[in-house]
Amino acid sequence: MYKLRSLLCITISLLALACMAQAQVPVPILRGVGLANAVNGNASLGPGQFAFNGAPPTLSLFDTVANAQNAGVVQPCYVQVVVNMPGPPAQGMNGDITLNGHVYIVTFDNNPVGHWSIALGGFAQGVARGDFSANAQAGRPGNIVNGPAPPRPAGVNCR
Repeated sequence: MYKLRSLLCITISLLALACMAQAQVPVPILRGVGLANAVNGNASLGPGQFAFNGAPPTLSLFDTVANAQNAGVVQPCYVQVVVNMPGPPAQGMNGDITLNGHVYIVTFDNNPVGHWSIALGGFAQGVARGDFSANAQAGRPGNIVNGPAPPRPAGVNCR
């Protein structure tokens, strides 16, 4: 009887944990970057493209190229990062992205439309910029999206 009760308690506990765990929703967002080489289309993915600005410092991204352009962020190329969200994004919701073992908090503030902010948190600028730069370079070319022409030269595809 004791073994049956223990097994039942363990089963109920595991079911409760499974119900509490939420499925993570991967959400791709975009950061506008320049061109390192306008002839071959290499996007500029160095740490300088990933500056955290403001108070508190954040990195600004958008859900689509069109929303970035509408907000005045017109770049020849955009690099995609994937955020883990606890559900479909809603304004004010937080998610996270882990790069090089560092967890960054990402907020869908939707101000302006489609805008996301990644908090610098307790990381130094150099560390955070390096994390995002290394991630972008490791994903090349699959994570690079064309921006408008101009500023991207006609016939040149970002990579």
